[in-house]
Amino acid sequence: MKYSFLDLTKDVLEKSTEPLTVHELWIKAEGIGLVSKVRTSGKTPEKTLAARLYVDIRDNEKSIFYQSSKRPAKFYLVSKKIR
Repeated sequence: MKYSFLDLTKDVLEKSTEPLTVHELWIKAEGIGLVSKVRTSGKTPEKTLAARLYVDIRDNEKSIFYQSSKRPAKFYLVSKKIR
């Protein structure tokens, strides 16, 4: 099975104690060596990550992600949602 942008996001957010922006997600993924697992040849992988995340949240009612704030847009895991 291929390692996707959403897999990367899940792995980073599982280690995070707070919601992150897409840029913060990407930087943390680089820091822990996950970026090389995503097979992408695009010039703007952060934008691809953002697009996949937004589409998953919008189209998948059982998404494991949610957008915690809009400006700046931050994302987190539903399982870690502060109630």
